[in-house]
Amino acid sequence: MEQQQRTIPGVRYKKVKRTRRVPFEWRGQMKMRTENFYEWVPVPPLNLDRVYLRAVIAIALGLTLVAAVWSTTAIGRLLKDMVPGHEQIGYVGALAFEIPWVGCLLVQWILRDEPERARPAVIGGWIGLAVVVGAVVIDGFDLDMPLVGAVAAFVSILAKGFWWIVLRMVHRPLDEEHAGQLDAVRQGIAVDRVLMRERSAITAHEAYLAQVYGPDAMASLPGPVAPPELTAALGQAPDVSGAVSAQVSSPAAPPPGHGPDTSGHGGVPVAPVPAPPVAPAAPTAPPTQFENPVPSVPPTAPQDPPTEPQEPPVGPVAITRPGISEVCRKEIAANTAITDAELVAAVLAAGHPKKDSLADTVRRTAQRVDPKRRAS
Repeated sequence: MEQQQRTIPGVRYKKVKRTRRVPFEWRGQMKMRTENFYEWVPVPPLNLDRVYLRAVIAIALGLTLVAAVWSTTAIGRLLKDMVPGHEQIGYVGALAFEIPWVGCLLVQWILRDEPERARPAVIGGWIGLAVVVGAVVIDGFDLDMPLVGAVAAFVSILAKGFWWIVLRMVHRPLDEEHAGQLDAVRQGIAVDRVLMRERSAITAHEAYLAQVYGPDAMASLPGPVAPPELTAALGQAPDVSGAVSAQVSSPAAPPPGHGPDTSGHGGVPVAPVPAPPVAPAAPTAPPTQFENPVPSVPPTAPQDPPTEPQEPPVGPVAITRPGISEVCRKEIAANTAITDAELVAAVLAAGHPKKDSLADTVRRTAQRVDPKRRAS
């Protein structure tokens, strides 16, 4: 079936076969069937420049193929006696003379609009051509036909010279102003390409961790903790707020009048840091950070004095306050637009001590929880 359509005089058309689904009735029911029809599609006018460019490129490729076969044969004949009994290896080695300058031609075509980047390929191509020409001339002398060798060497020169003409035809030199603008655009594209490659690698790694360890694998990873020596040199205490519990095991008993360690460091030795002035706590308020205070020792019957002083048993101390990363993750999940100051207030409300480095710790933890977050 041919579809009737209006045509414009002076425009060339070609008939194209297409298919469509049409309804039809069969035994009182509507069905669908496939129907073929023809449509006249306008054809763009003939572009002779494009046709000629393809013809020129085809001629250049043909010359390159002829030159490669010709030079490989001559050089292989020269190298076949290098490995007795394996003459074919000489022809394989002759390919090493042709491949470099042909590969440099491909690089020149790719970088035809970037002459600075293409300059090493241009120089390498001419050097590779000189090596091939020299090898073909030496093969002519080896056959006692120097003139034949000299003429044979011009096959590769003709192919390379024709490519030089084609590359000059497809490349339009730019002045300094336009070249600078084009380079700036290319710099931005290069940055986007690098970022895309890095994001792809990170996404693949995160997908692997989620597949092996679960969807919350990345969120449960601890953040970087600076070593005590570095933090002592900086005058700060290391951030170990993400720890859940700490086991107190010290050979010496705590001094009388002191309770369990409430510094939140779990027994990690740190450099002394001057604490900011805080209001004294009420004497009757129990510590809110711990569930199991140090148990008291029940009175026992009088016994003989021991030879060595006994140490009171110290049980494990559990820290019930949530870590900074847990607080930040919870608050950011509830409000993605929360500010750093509000996060610091939430961390203080969770029972963490106020330190000079708390704001910076909260900011870094929030950035690690939500990489797309901006500091506020």
